[in-house]
Amino acid sequence: MLRGTRVSKGAPSRALLSSWLPPIILALAFSGSDAAQAVPIIEPDFKKVDPNPETQFKLADVVKKPGDKTRFSVTDPSEFSNVLNNTDFDILDLHLKIILTGRSSDAIWGDVNGDSMIGTPAGGIFTMSMLSEDKKTIWLSGGKIPKGSAFSALFKLKDLGDGFIRVEGEFSVPEPSTLLLLGSTATALAAFARRRRR
Repeated sequence: MLRGTRVSKGAPSRALLSSWLPPIILALAFSGSDAAQAVPIIEPDFKKVDPNPETQFKLADVVKKPGDKTRFSVTDPSEFSNVLNNTDFDILDLHLKIILTGRSSDAIWGDVNGDSMIGTPAGGIFTMSMLSEDKKTIWLSGGKIPKGSAFSALFKLKDLGDGFIRVEGEFSVPEPSTLLLLGSTATALAAFARRRRR
């Protein structure tokens, strides 16, 4: 025992507590900030590419029609570098939802490459994106993947480490009634324009 220091049995001294607490509190604070910064982030990057039968993944092997859902793991970004849209539909939008993360349940969609856009890179297929409030679901639209064409479905990752992210995806096309409405609206606008010119 240190000379001149009085220690009661069963309880640490005030001197010891005062020397231990600041480092412990500091360590907890830093570990909390590290955890907050280490939330895995994923960003979709869809671009048109030339078909390559040797590396091609055929979309109709997993989804046949709008509304069909497929689930896949995002680990190797090059896995979907050449995807053939061999369905019977032009794809006009995509819905992607994070359903599981191997490293952390807090993975979110976000801006990985720092261009202030999420899922709509320069030269990409889609020009618009919308995030759900919890950032677990992203909707990509404003583009078109024609049937018979190929595209790359790559994903940029940040802070995932050796984990994985499981994603559920689906696509949709305009319903026939929507197409009819768009067509009738265009016809009405054209007729109105002709009347004004007279």
